[in-house]
Amino acid sequence: MDTDEQIAKLLEECLLDGSAQAICVCSECSEQYPAYCVGHLKGNEAFQLATTYTNSVLADLNYLRALLPTSEHIILKRWRRRNSTKRRDLLIQINPDLYPTNIPLMDLATRLIGKSINEQSKYRYAYLLPYLNLECLSSESANLLCLLHHRVSSQPEDWVIFDNSIIKSAWDQNALRVHFADGCITMHGSHFGVWKPFDITKNVEEMHIGKVYSASRALLILETQAYLFRFLGKFCQAVLGEPSLQGCPSLHPTSYVQSSLVSSAPSNCSKWTKFVSSRSQQSKDNPWASYSSLYSSQPFGDPPSFDIDLMTEIAENQKSEAQDELWLMQTDCAYFHERARYHEAQWKQDFTTIRPLSRREKYSNISYVSTIRVLTRARDWQWLAEECHQVQQLLNDLGTKVGWEKPLPNRYINTLVGIQALLTKNRRYYKENLIRCMITSEAFKSVFKLTRYSNPSAERWAFAFNFNDYPTLYKQDRTAWCLNQLGRDESEFLSFPHDQVLQYLDEHLSRNGRAECDRIDQEMDQWISDLAAVERMLTVLQYHRPKFLASEMKQDEAIYHPVGSKAWSSFYNIRQVPANLSSTQLGLDLALYPLEQFRMPKGRRDETWIAGRDRANQALRTLWAKARQGYQTLFLSLGVPQEYIDPQLEQMKQCESPEHLLQLEVEKQQILARLDVAKIRSSPASLLPALESSATFASSANSGTERYTPQPIKEKPKTRPQETTPGPILPSVTIEAIEKPLPILYLVKRNSVVHRVVAHLFPHPQDDPSKGCLDWLDFVAAMTAFDFRAENRGGSVFTFKGMIKLPKSPLEAQSRSINFHMPHPSTEMSAVILQGMGKRLGRRYGWQRGNFRVDDKD
Repeated sequence: MDTDEQIAKLLEECLLDGSAQAICVCSECSEQYPAYCVGHLKGNEAFQLATTYTNSVLADLNYLRALLPTSEHIILKRWRRRNSTKRRDLLIQINPDLYPTNIPLMDLATRLIGKSINEQSKYRYAYLLPYLNLECLSSESANLLCLLHHRVSSQPEDWVIFDNSIIKSAWDQNALRVHFADGCITMHGSHFGVWKPFDITKNVEEMHIGKVYSASRALLILETQAYLFRFLGKFCQAVLGEPSLQGCPSLHPTSYVQSSLVSSAPSNCSKWTKFVSSRSQQSKDNPWASYSSLYSSQPFGDPPSFDIDLMTEIAENQKSEAQDELWLMQTDCAYFHERARYHEAQWKQDFTTIRPLSRREKYSNISYVSTIRVLTRARDWQWLAEECHQVQQLLNDLGTKVGWEKPLPNRYINTLVGIQALLTKNRRYYKENLIRCMITSEAFKSVFKLTRYSNPSAERWAFAFNFNDYPTLYKQDRTAWCLNQLGRDESEFLSFPHDQVLQYLDEHLSRNGRAECDRIDQEMDQWISDLAAVERMLTVLQYHRPKFLASEMKQDEAIYHPVGSKAWSSFYNIRQVPANLSSTQLGLDLALYPLEQFRMPKGRRDETWIAGRDRANQALRTLWAKARQGYQTLFLSLGVPQEYIDPQLEQMKQCESPEHLLQLEVEKQQILARLDVAKIRSSPASLLPALESSATFASSANSGTERYTPQPIKEKPKTRPQETTPGPILPSVTIEAIEKPLPILYLVKRNSVVHRVVAHLFPHPQDDPSKGCLDWLDFVAAMTAFDFRAENRGGSVFTFKGMIKLPKSPLEAQSRSINFHMPHPSTEMSAVILQGMGKRLGRRYGWQRGNFRVDDKD
């Protein structure tokens, strides 16, 4: 029996004896009513309980607001000087029932599976407040102090959305003793915590927008806040007075029990303010990957809220990264060859015992993931970025802050629902690919059984498999358990919110060393990182108040849809068809096999090297031409209009763009010019004058070498295709512009870490491009020297933000940001990866080797 049926049955039983209030049982509101009830609270009982909890919250918060301005410096000093053991002992004295370990939800679910509701109720507050545990609060002194500061300085209603999301997991698992309560409770505004009868004609809309909650759910939120503020009050008393807690007096005098809150006084202690404000920045600047870094600090920061600027920033950075990847896969043969070989190694494994994959099936999948999948990732993030900009524009047009006073405009609701639809679709896609990587990995062969296999499809692979049962998988392989959880639907039984799973995965990997981390390969890490970005945007979107409903989207409003929205709407249901985008249907396997045709030549750069380079680039252009043809044919057959396919086709023509062909020709002319100079030098009859040494940046291997500047090419080579258009953001260049002296942006100390990094990012034309590697931390150090700051965005994704110098404005720093992935599992980066990163910096900011000068001064 589903939730709606259970609620309807309970409602029917309660209405028979006239004891229940009417409730809303629509799909949006049914989540606020318990699937399993231990009893029924009538209106007067629910009113009394709500009043008790609300008064407790207000009284404790008023007490703390009066206490902290005069005592925060003492609390800070005494708490920080304790080591973790002493902090743990004090917390046990304050509350002996605190759960001992971090992330208790997963541990409890396994230990208590099949246990009675009475047994689970012993850990009620571990479910309601999972971050309030001994390990989390004692390991870092900042956690509890930041929790205290931000809860006291904000209003209880500011945390309702967060507290509601935290209890969702235990609510869905029926792990709490919950009563069906009549009526509803206001959770926002001046009537916070006030119970009232539920009027189906008046209160349904308030519940839909999140202003009121069902009494059953709201009582849990109020209970959570009352318990938390009582704990914080006892903590302050214990640190300040160190009283014997057995004979501890009342937490607060009666005068603090008021019907309203006193205002929060500003902090009088500069050290306190500096300490609590610096914690969030320290967590961002960690150069090591942390899947859950965006979630684990949420209870200890400002109240989460809807922030369209943050969503736009995430979408723009993801879009830029995906577009750069698409550009490199079309214009850099060495980068394409390395990525294709990685995928080839993954598909070489015969992970099925039913029958091995044929060569056509293997290379069809490799060609798909190397072309179409790279395109669709860039396409989807571009659509998301466009929709986020649309919301920003609508907010500007409204001119006022969106609030509870008036209903949201339909156009605004439609755009938010569109973003939610795109994110939900992409999340499902990332989940599927994560599980696909998992079942094709040798590292996880023992945790599932493959029961059926047929020709694979890129979007809907034809695998049927069963994972080990929940307790066995949890005890046998925690890493596999976490990945399986990330790939599951959160509505399934014993499924947990992804933010909590990511935190648990962090904890597990940090405790089990490098060997366990190495089991998550590079592609898995990419999908986890993309999933973390989508989850982050969905989380921010869910904080929007007033809440919006997907059912409110007005599909018939022609004024809403801009061109971008029409385009993604046409693609929206494509992935629902199992046969769509089958990799074998694209027929790219013959264009990809063998992979050696894309390998860049090695050795001395001469005429032979140029011929090998041209063959590799021609093979790459042939592959992408067939990819364009297959992509267009498929989507036209599925009814997508040509005008919506054309933007993607243009993005797949970057390997044939005039700019790229001109760059290849310039490189060829420079190599031929150097060969001519070498021939003249080798002639005994020639007296070649000494060449002027370069004042620009030189590589660490050739730090003192001379530079030859080729003569300007008088006639432009006729290599421009007849009917091509440039890529979406490639600059328009000429040979003269390429040879023009570059402005010096940064001075680099010779033989420093920054010197080595720049030499690898922008290698000298005479250097061997296949040699050399660096560690991720060296790259972070160099980017820091260029005034970037690294912020972990979940998984291996880092956003580098800062005020940097650009060739177009060398004297005035500009605000810029860019995403890079920390390599996984090894943090060592090959020369090909480093040069790809350098090309991305050149594409986005115009940086070249000549923009860096070696500084030999001490």
